[in-house]
Amino acid sequence: MKQIRISSEKAKLRKDDIWPRWERESRYSKNGLLEYEDTYGPDAITECTFSYGEDGLLRSKHTVTGEEDILDTFMEYDDKGRIANVKMVFNEGEATNTSVYNWSEDGQHCTVDVEEVNSSSEKMNWRFEETYKDDLLVKSVRHESDGRISAVDSYAHYPDGTLLEESLTRISGPCEDPVIETVMHSYDHAGRPAWSIYPEDDVLEYTYELDKEGNWISKKVWDHTGALADEIEREIEYWD
Repeated sequence: MKQIRISSEKAKLRKDDIWPRWERESRYSKNGLLEYEDTYGPDAITECTFSYGEDGLLRSKHTVTGEEDILDTFMEYDDKGRIANVKMVFNEGEATNTSVYNWSEDGQHCTVDVEEVNSSSEKMNWRFEETYKDDLLVKSVRHESDGRISAVDSYAHYPDGTLLEESLTRISGPCEDPVIETVMHSYDHAGRPAWSIYPEDDVLEYTYELDKEGNWISKKVWDHTGALADEIEREIEYWD
C-alpha cells in the first residue's frame, strides 16, 4: 500500500446547524509520519506542526489556533521507548500541564501524575492508573486529588493489536448520588469507527467508500433512525 502524502477532508453535512462545515489538510512524510495539519473551522484556523526524533517517536507538537492561542507539547521517552513525560505549555508559559509516567518493571501498569497550573498560578492535580496487556492499554482510571474516581475507560483489541472497542465512563456529582454516563465506540479491522453508542441510546453507524489503496475517501454517519447525520469526503495524494 502506498503512503499518504496529503489528505484533504471536508465535512459536507451536519446533524444540525450548530456544527458548520469544516475542512482539514494533513501532510505526511514518506515513512508515514504526520508532519503538518491545518483545520479550517467556523471561527478560526488551527495549524499543527509535528516533530520526531531519529527513532521515529513524536518529540513535539506546535499548535496555533487563530492569531493568539499557542500550545506547545513536548514528549520524552524512557530507554524502552515508552512515554515518560509530557509537558504542555500554553501561550509561552501562561499556563502549563505536566504528566509524569511511572511504569512498573514488567510494563503492565503505569501511574500517570498530572499537574496543571492555570494563568492565575492555581494548581490542580489528578492521577491515572493504567493497565496494559501485550503493550496495549486495556484500562485507565482517573483519580481526582480528593480521592474520587471521575473516569473509567476500558479497551479491547483485535489479535493484531488494532483497537476493537472502547468504553468511556464519566462520573460526576456527589459521591452519594453520582451521575454516570458511558460512551461506547467499536472499530473495524482497519481501525475505522464502525458504530458509537451515546447516553440516551443515541446510536451512530459509520459507512465508508474506499479508494484502490484501501483508504477511505467518503465517510457517512447514520443516526438511530437511519437518517444521514454527517458526511465527510477526503481527497488523498500519495507519494510515488
